[in-house]
This record gives sequence, structure tokens and C-alpha cells, in this order.
Amino acid sequence: MKQTISAAGTTAVPASVKVGTIFSWATLFAIVINLKKALPEPWQDVIPVEKVEDVKMCILLILCFFFVFVLAGAYDVMNGGETL
Repeated sequence: MKQTISAAGTTAVPASVKVGTIFSWATLFAIVINLKKALPEPWQDVIPVEKVEDVKMCILLILCFFFVFVLAGAYDVMNGGETL
């Protein structure tokens, strides 16, 4: 059974249609490309992004590095390291 939602006397819209998310991969890609274009010419090669899949891989790599540093910090604290 398909559900429909009508908004203020307009035509019916299927309930499966989502409003959209703010943080989609396409939005993140657009932000990264705008940041890349705002950089001076020699610095534009620092961001290696040409398509959405590149953004996904860069985010995954950053998250992996973050996770490794968190684990290293936890290991240091467990072995008597000083905390901040």
C-alpha cells in the first residue's frame, strides 16, 4: 500500500520521497571542490579530489588516522602516560 502526503492543497507526493539530507556526499564534494578552487594555484594539488568516490576515500583515510591516534593515546594512558 502506497502512502501519499499532500501539502497545503498541492498535488500528492509519495511518502517514499525524502526531503534530502544536508550532509550528502554530493554536498560534501561541492564543498571540497569550492575549497579547492579557493586555494592559490600551487596549493590546489594538495586536495586530491576529482569525483565523489575520492571524497569518500579521503574521509575514510582521515577517520582511520583519527582512530589510530585515539588508540595510541588510550594505550599511552593505560601504560602510565600523562593525560592533558
